[in-house]
Amino acid sequence: SSAPSELSEKISFLGSGEDFLHLVSSGLRDGRRRVYTYSLIDEGLFFSETGAALSKDTASKHLIHANAAMSVRYAGTFRICQRPGSGERVLVIDNDSGTYQPSGSNRHLLQALLELNFPGLEVLALNIVEPQPSYTRSLIGPNEAKGDPRAVYAGTWRWAAAAE
Repeated sequence: SSAPSELSEKISFLGSGEDFLHLVSSGLRDGRRRVYTYSLIDEGLFFSETGAALSKDTASKHLIHANAAMSVRYAGTFRICQRPGSGERVLVIDNDSGTYQPSGSNRHLLQALLELNFPGLEVLALNIVEPQPSYTRSLIGPNEAKGDPRAVYAGTWRWAAAAE
C-alpha cells in the first residue's frame, strides 16, 4: 500500500531554536498541540509526530527512528509548550521510550546538548520515572491525558490548556 500523502521525510540542518520551531510548526498541526517520538543517535536527532491512535502500531517508532541501532544516546517524546503570559516556547523532552529505556540520570546532558544546538530555545528535560515538577503544570501544552478521546497522545505529563 502507498503512504498517505501527508507523510514525508525531511532532512534539515538547523542553526537555531527558531529553525527547529519552524521545522515543527511550533508543535502545532491543525490547530492542536502535538507530541513527537524521537531517537538521538550519533548521526543526529530523528523524530516524527506521534499520537494516541499511532501508539497502537506494532513496530517501535524509537527503533525505526534509530534505524535499529544498538547504540542510542537518548530516546523518548517531546512537545513544544508555552509559558503563560509571555508565550515563550519551551521544548519539553523526556526519556519515555520503552524500547531503549534511557536513564533519566543523564537528562541534564540531553538538555545541555539541545540548548547548545538550538540556541535561543529553552529546553526542559524530564525523567519519565519521576513525578512531574509542579512548576511545569502551568505550561500550556498538548492534551496527553490517558483515556481522554481528545488527547493527542496517551502520556504521563499534564499541561495547562490553551484558552479557546
